Amino acid sequence: MRFGNNGKGIYHTLAYRDEFEKASVHLAYIGEGGQEGLAIRYPMDVLVVADLEDETLRQVEELLEKHEVRQMYLPAGTESLVISKQLAAKAGKLQFLREGESHEWRTGLWEFHIRNLGNSLSLYHGYTGTKALGEDCAFAGKIYDPEDHCSPCLIEEKDFCGFGCLHRRDFQTLKAHLDKKFEGYRTGTLLLGKGVFDGNVKELLDNMNGFKERIRIIQLPAHIQCWEKELLNLAPEKEIQYYVGHSAYSSEVPGDIASHSGYCHFVPVDLESGLCLSGYFIPFLTKKDC
Repeated sequence: MRFGNNGKGIYHTLAYRDEFEKASVHLAYIGEGGQEGLAIRYPMDVLVVADLEDETLRQVEELLEKHEVRQMYLPAGTESLVISKQLAAKAGKLQFLREGESHEWRTGLWEFHIRNLGNSLSLYHGYTGTKALGEDCAFAGKIYDPEDHCSPCLIEEKDFCGFGCLHRRDFQTLKAHLDKKFEGYRTGTLLLGKGVFDGNVKELLDNMNGFKERIRIIQLPAHIQCWEKELLNLAPEKEIQYYVGHSAYSSEVPGDIASHSGYCHFVPVDLESGLCLSGYFIPFLTKKDC
């Protein structure tokens, strides 16, 4: 999972493959004119477009030129009919979500929840597996920069970059969720559309039953109209949680996050650096052959 910001908006990618379920997904989330950082061409299963701003739609057009996009989600608005005509020929399937409307699905053991709040799409995605599967979770967070050859997709011969990074940089190993008191794993991501901070934080928090305790990363919109520190109610007690934002925020935002708990980490991303989280779910060895 990669989290970036080009100074205008956010761009996020997920690459997930389940060897046992024989399922995989490549997803991208874009908002406020965010821009793809790498020019690697690969099939994109899902593209979530957070808003209908002109710059966002221009960047979507560029994405559609580079990638085969099979499914695209957008907020419904007065522009929907025009947009559908423009994009229908380039994207496999379009789905518009009205204000307050949500959509959920699962690929393998990875779940997805989209909701339109404040005329922008917010997205949660994360692993649904539990300790009953008998797995260890090797999961780490690290900062990357433009010179790193990170891959936003899983390519058979190059999907080891998650481990490769750990040999040559500082990183954080995320292991607290392996404690017996937790049923699942904290590997989920919550991506917030800018409309959340237009009086919709409470509604967001009220609609998180089932996955609130699995959120590891929260990506904030590039532009926050009115910061609401109630969002920090999502922070766990003794587990690291990343709040990905922008270096141009007022000091109030990173200040509230840092002072809430030593486990709350504010990570400003921009053209110079981004955040990557990667890892593996590995079955425990139950039978020794040696």
